[in-house]
Amino acid sequence: GVGDLNQVRFEDESLDDEWYQASLTVNAALPFGDLIVAASYFDRKFAYEADATDYEFSFQQFGYVIYDFGGDPRGFATNHDNTRITTLEARLQSSNDAESRWSWLGGVFYSKEAGHTNFDSFVRDYQDTPAFAYFSYLEDNVYNGTLAATETWFLGRYESELEQYAVFGEIGFDVTENFTITAGGRWFESDQTFNLHQEAPAGFSGFSRTDADTESSEDGSVGKLNFTFRIDDDRMVYATWSEGFRNGGANPVRPISILPREFKSDTLTNMEIGAKTEWLENRMRLNVSVYSMQWDDFAVQIEDPQNGGNDENGVPIPAVFQLGYVNLPSAEIQGVESEFTFAVNEAWQIDATLGWNNAEVSKATVLRLEDDLGRVFERPVAKGARLPLTPEWSGALGVEWRPRGQLMNAQPFARLDLAYVGEVVTNLEGFESVVGQAGVSTQDAYETADFRIGLEGEVWSGSFFVENLSDERAVTFRSNRWAEPRLTITRPRTFGMQFRYEF
Repeated sequence: GVGDLNQVRFEDESLDDEWYQASLTVNAALPFGDLIVAASYFDRKFAYEADATDYEFSFQQFGYVIYDFGGDPRGFATNHDNTRITTLEARLQSSNDAESRWSWLGGVFYSKEAGHTNFDSFVRDYQDTPAFAYFSYLEDNVYNGTLAATETWFLGRYESELEQYAVFGEIGFDVTENFTITAGGRWFESDQTFNLHQEAPAGFSGFSRTDADTESSEDGSVGKLNFTFRIDDDRMVYATWSEGFRNGGANPVRPISILPREFKSDTLTNMEIGAKTEWLENRMRLNVSVYSMQWDDFAVQIEDPQNGGNDENGVPIPAVFQLGYVNLPSAEIQGVESEFTFAVNEAWQIDATLGWNNAEVSKATVLRLEDDLGRVFERPVAKGARLPLTPEWSGALGVEWRPRGQLMNAQPFARLDLAYVGEVVTNLEGFESVVGQAGVSTQDAYETADFRIGLEGEVWSGSFFVENLSDERAVTFRSNRWAEPRLTITRPRTFGMQFRYEF
């Protein structure tokens, strides 16, 4: 009811993102090959303040006194992240020798990522609420302390470190002038630590205070095999088998949580065939790839659905919000991607992309979790359940005009781009990392159009553009971490000018 492009907020909101990155690459031509050494350092400080009034109101609906903030609560949350990443890679590869039928490369990789997060959630006048009175009573009479007045109903301090090591290599052989086989592999090891400290509210030493230190280590290997056949100078076909992985880790959860203490890395196996071609004396380009992926032990985030029993002092533990990751057996992803470009004549060019993707759970299963008290939690996952944030269809079409002749010693041009993104689901069926479980939600398909007209000279260019010509209000992300989901939409119709000059 507040009008187009407006939103209701009860507290101020802000976001600050500050980062710098330095990198150095050294190339050396040696008698037996080419040496490449690359190092980088990345440091990012990210902070936000967000209105959390509706988020805290949804907690209050649970009916537990620990979430009784009184009346209609107002609140906000702050988050401060600092991430530092250091990487180093060295590789030695064969020189570009036209006489040899062999090619090879080998190398080592190292990275270290360290993160620190301070998260605080506040309720205005929290010290005057039934929730604070309950915690204050417990602190005084059960845990032999005193709870100072505070508006911080939850705080979290998180420290993480991830170190990764890898050795990799690849070798290629030209069976004929047109047929090449390439095989490669990578061995990796990762070591992770995660330290967590939570207080709810700040200063409380009882059941809702969590301290956890977790460590996990993992190693393994992945491989690649590729066949490439060059039909002629303008056309080639290929087939590839490759593997990939994503690091697992540990769930730093409170005692008696139903969530597992660790979750495994997930792995992806990809089978792909494709062609890269040019036709009509290079006026037309057509590239296409068809792929099938098997995704095993894929990790999803869920909320602990159970109460926590009693703590060591016999105090009943109400439902304390806790998130963690679990592994599900497998998913399948099949798809086609294509790219097309055609120069109609010297002035007009058409280009397009089209993608089809079918991503779904490949096997019906029942997620079964058991806590330290022997309580069992089960949730079914249906075969064919769609994977989140993956449109079945997507595509783009562009038309560009570059007439003969010049204007102001520059080339005039005009370009129109159309894009389509199909409908997506925003969560896996039956799973939600939110305060309350919800059904599957969707984001509708949408189309956008952009237009640009301008001039391109040898050292300068200038253009006028309009983005989102139709002023489409398309939802690009739906966050369900709120009582009323927050929606990120496409930028409204935007007019602009751009000028570039090369020195």
